[in-house]
Amino acid sequence: MRLSRVLSVTLHPVFMPLIVVFLSTKYIPTLVLMIKPSLTLVYSVIVLSTLVLPLASLFIKLKTGAISSLEIKNHKERHHILFPTFFWMLLGFYFLQPFLIYAKNIETIYVGALLIVFLALIISLKWKISLHLLGIGGATGVFFGLQKLYGEILFLVILFIALSGLLAFARLDQQAHNKTQIYIGFLLGFILEYSLLIYF
Repeated sequence: MRLSRVLSVTLHPVFMPLIVVFLSTKYIPTLVLMIKPSLTLVYSVIVLSTLVLPLASLFIKLKTGAISSLEIKNHKERHHILFPTFFWMLLGFYFLQPFLIYAKNIETIYVGALLIVFLALIISLKWKISLHLLGIGGATGVFFGLQKLYGEILFLVILFIALSGLLAFARLDQQAHNKTQIYIGFLLGFILEYSLLIYF
């Protein structure tokens, strides 16, 4: 398997919300200090709503022929997976509300992920934006924002800048996107999550 393919799979946007929440709470434990007794339940809901159920929807859509491949190369097919993903994440947010009111920055990160999926759904109706760069751009924006608010995670900022560059190269190498689709994807994800954390 080519390196670009490995990067595209391991840094797939479906993994980003879980990765971001896990790393954020691991290195800045004060983010979830008030909900520590319920942290396992919170993680379980996040795993189900952002990863397990969206992936299950993807395979069902593939099985029924609604999408032509797991990579969803045709942007006009993307609503078949982005809409279910948005629905599952919205449902997850509903169940997490009693906990997230005591962990406001985690709530903001989750809302940012929801908005990224919604924007991807709307944009993909007309244009092929890079979902991979939207996802990792959002993750990088989160770590930039948390570094500004709390410090202590500069290494995560540097790591995700590097990973973003590698992922952009991988998507170009696979001819999945052009540079404009990649740049706009990254910037949109970054600006959205960073702005929500810093200003809201």
